[in-house]
Amino acid sequence: MGQHREGNTKNEPPKPSRLFVRRDVDEQDEQELSMSRALTIFHSLTAHCSEREVTQVLMEKATSHADGYIEMTQALLYAMLTLPLQNNHIAENSPEFILSIPCSFDQQGSTLLFGYLQFIVSDGYKCCVDQIDQLIKKFHKLQENVKIQLLWIFSYLMNLNLPEMDSLFILLLRNISGGDLSIPNIWLTYNMLILILQHNRTNVLNNSILIPNILYTFLRLIPDHIHSRHEHIRNLEIRLCSDLLTNKIVECSVIGRDLVRLFQDVVKIPIFGNIWKEIFTKSVSSLLPNVVLRNGQTPQMTFVDFLLTTKTPKTYPQLRVTPEMDTQIAFILSQVKMGNQKRYQDWFAAKFLSSSDSDSLIPDLIRFICCCIHPTNAILATDILPRWAFIGWIFRCVKTPIMTANAKLCLFYDWMFFDEKRGDNIMNIEPALLLMMKSMPKYDKLTSTLLDFLLSVMEFYDPKKKEMIVQGVHNSLSIMIKKGVVNNIVPLFTCPALDTERVRKMVELWNSIYRDYIDKGDFPPQWLKEHNLEDVRRSSVVAAASESEEKKMKREDILPPLAETRESPKSTSMEASPSTTIKPEVVEGDVSSQIDQREVMEEEYNLPELMEKMLHQPLENVTRLTDAFVRQELEDSATDEVITCLHGAMSTELEQISCTDISQRDEPSILNTFFSHLDTTRSTSTPQQSDRTSKLLYLISKMDETISLRVLLYLVTRHFENFPVNIMEETEMKEEKTDGRELSIYRSMLYHRPEEARELFVRDMKRCGEDIETLFHSLVPIVCRYLPEIACGCTEFIQLIVTTIDAVSLNNLTSRLYLRDIRLFGDKLMPVLDASCLCEDDGEQWDTFAQTWLWQLILAEFSSDITDITDVLVQLFKRIQAKFAQRQEVLYGFVQLLRSSTPTSRLLMCLLELKYTGPLSTTFTVLFQAWSKSSDFSSMLVDSVNQMMSVDTTVSTNGLKHLEHVRKKYADMPIWKDQQAMSSIQRLFQHVHPQISNHPWGLTTEKGKTDNKTNEKTSKEKTEEDFGLRVFFVSNLHKVMSQFQSQADVTSSRIRLKMAFSRDEPWDSL
Repeated sequence: MGQHREGNTKNEPPKPSRLFVRRDVDEQDEQELSMSRALTIFHSLTAHCSEREVTQVLMEKATSHADGYIEMTQALLYAMLTLPLQNNHIAENSPEFILSIPCSFDQQGSTLLFGYLQFIVSDGYKCCVDQIDQLIKKFHKLQENVKIQLLWIFSYLMNLNLPEMDSLFILLLRNISGGDLSIPNIWLTYNMLILILQHNRTNVLNNSILIPNILYTFLRLIPDHIHSRHEHIRNLEIRLCSDLLTNKIVECSVIGRDLVRLFQDVVKIPIFGNIWKEIFTKSVSSLLPNVVLRNGQTPQMTFVDFLLTTKTPKTYPQLRVTPEMDTQIAFILSQVKMGNQKRYQDWFAAKFLSSSDSDSLIPDLIRFICCCIHPTNAILATDILPRWAFIGWIFRCVKTPIMTANAKLCLFYDWMFFDEKRGDNIMNIEPALLLMMKSMPKYDKLTSTLLDFLLSVMEFYDPKKKEMIVQGVHNSLSIMIKKGVVNNIVPLFTCPALDTERVRKMVELWNSIYRDYIDKGDFPPQWLKEHNLEDVRRSSVVAAASESEEKKMKREDILPPLAETRESPKSTSMEASPSTTIKPEVVEGDVSSQIDQREVMEEEYNLPELMEKMLHQPLENVTRLTDAFVRQELEDSATDEVITCLHGAMSTELEQISCTDISQRDEPSILNTFFSHLDTTRSTSTPQQSDRTSKLLYLISKMDETISLRVLLYLVTRHFENFPVNIMEETEMKEEKTDGRELSIYRSMLYHRPEEARELFVRDMKRCGEDIETLFHSLVPIVCRYLPEIACGCTEFIQLIVTTIDAVSLNNLTSRLYLRDIRLFGDKLMPVLDASCLCEDDGEQWDTFAQTWLWQLILAEFSSDITDITDVLVQLFKRIQAKFAQRQEVLYGFVQLLRSSTPTSRLLMCLLELKYTGPLSTTFTVLFQAWSKSSDFSSMLVDSVNQMMSVDTTVSTNGLKHLEHVRKKYADMPIWKDQQAMSSIQRLFQHVHPQISNHPWGLTTEKGKTDNKTNEKTSKEKTEEDFGLRVFFVSNLHKVMSQFQSQADVTSSRIRLKMAFSRDEPWDSL
């Protein structure tokens, strides 16, 4: 029996967790089980005890033995963590995104329990800190209320200035994920900022360990919070980071070169631009008088040079990867064999890279893998998935050119300033070289784009530091060849995807390495001949850089913070920002991602020279010509020439975009560069510049009627992955955190002349629908979502939808309308109906199928709430009675819409006023039967009947006829048993027929009794007509009698009519 009971105990289902979000397949957490048992002991000891007695019991238990102290600590923590939330303490001035979270709790109860904990502490809170440490490591699994309580306890412990809290604070910072704008992540970010700036400002901002970790975290998060709804949190981050950089620069300097990399993303913010000019350009000796200098560093060098030549410790890149991500990546790169990684990669992508904002996480992941994941020699000797392969897969997850450029920069960042004597590690640079080498020959295009980026960075990242960067890359390649990472790099030179220009650039920048291989005869003669390299002479790296420096033209810098500053001669209202002259373009749209994240210096342009360069190097000069036009640095007379030049540069790529071929292209593209540049400069443009941009786009679209549609298709394929195959899923994923900027370029193109916008839009939609209907219907949700001001209620657009729609597209579109993700009609329903089915001329109305689909879409958008279109429905009631009662499509859609909606007194009144004719009588019956099921229908019917009696008798007569007709056909409807409703109908009957003294509906009389005589039929009367209809006929008998020719006819008719009625009925009185 004992064994049987034990078996039952083991088979009992686990208790639900009060700490963690746990699935059915998850095991119970050992820490929670231990804490739960401790709380049970605590309750058994303190039951029915006063507060004073509780403290005595706790002290006795905690001092009896070591386990007792641990148990009581666990019990008190568990009790605090599981206190219920309360929503009545949220500060009224909290930002909107915080007000949406139940972020308050039982503070009085928490304070009491923490007081008990303080009373028994005997180890400096070590046991308590250990328990919290374990919980923070599982922070992503905690329930929301537990997270709230945990942060409160954490803040309380921070005030005690415990040394163990530093590591816990850093661990909490790691749980703030980059590229995640979900409410829980935003909530954690906000609360950590409040904890730093308000609750623990003195302790935290005087802690030299925490300061660089805080700066690295929040400086990285500022670009993520660019949306207006995150303005409050972004301002807190800017305030915190600027304070640290201004007042704690010594502590911040330990971050090293990654501080510059993060700073380049925020330098366009005015306060950071000032910090750059005031701090980063100063000498090291003036800022860091006691700093220890390493190989090549001098006291006279600028602070930015010092940072770039200082290696970033691995703890900082690790900050931007959550513990959960860290665990998963470490497992994949230490346990999963090459070839078996797909399922793990798919899981990782679904978990962390599936949202539209997750792109910004990818550079963090690449930096983390390069700097923090260093496999042992034992792992390197096996077939475990290597780092380069995982990074190659991550590149495939990037969705935008800007993040592609940032990801490449993170991959090569240590290459640019590598010096083994200063402590740089070969493991940081190894993945990039192996990725380029191993991708050939199957993925030689990836190798080509990475090499192209590396060459561009070496030459154009900052001309003032070109020699330093070229030397750094040379050091990187030399040390990897020396250490045997690769045998040689000849395959990089001979990559088939490289053209002659890039090959010669490699030879120029890596001349010493190239000469070593050519002296050994490693290059095929045919390859040398093909690229005209037979006469290349040896030259040093420095000489090559100097020669390039002499030949370079005046260029803008892709990283302004790395150069000297000078004030723009054309901008006096804005603060000067760091800038330099450098070529602005890097492959695949990288130029726009870099230039427009920084303040850019304006310069004079020579139009003929710029036009000449556009002919030979359009990719490198398209943004320069665009900026010259937008900033009005060219004469107005040159407008036609500029537009023609830009159109000619982009025409080839535009012609490749069509309704039959919308595949997304990742290779270097003029379109990528042009539109990325316009996208990223939008936020810093003045109103006048924005208008110039719109004019530029409009004039380009006028060059060819198909251009605007091609631009729309390009933008859609750029922002929505796998369009149009998975457009439902993709748009749903992106819409959660979008503000409609995706199609802003197309909107600008349309609205430069607002009077033509609708015409241009309809033209594009028609052309798309004529080519491929399925593509058009995939575009419909997108344009409705992001261009509602023109798509919503556009009659021609809606007609195109209903005349080309199929079952699948109809289901997708109605689903979106039911979910209220998009709107198709908005407040313009009546004009659409006037144009489609309420036309005076029958020949102008849409065909039956189109009207049927139209009413299906109307039903999907408005059925859940018709209050917004009540006026429209009232108009429809009147117009249907007047002219369109015979149009079955209108009646069908109208009835379907009203049947599925909740009635109102106003609509019921309109229903009762309908003429008593065939089609409208049926309409009344259907709607009356459907609406009668509403809970407040009886009161609405009473109000409507009372209102009818105050208007024309004809209206009351129609209503009464309808009611009598419905009662005859549906006598068992519940409404007929409602005394209040029936009393009102009795009054209506007496209002219409005052000459009839007794009511034929069998209602309560003045004496309080029910007159049931009219409802009792004898066996002889079973074939009689309904009594109400008979009385109605008798009440109008005088009209019939007047038509008879003689008194005999009258007498005969009266006798026949009298026989038709019951002998109990008041015939004689009539």
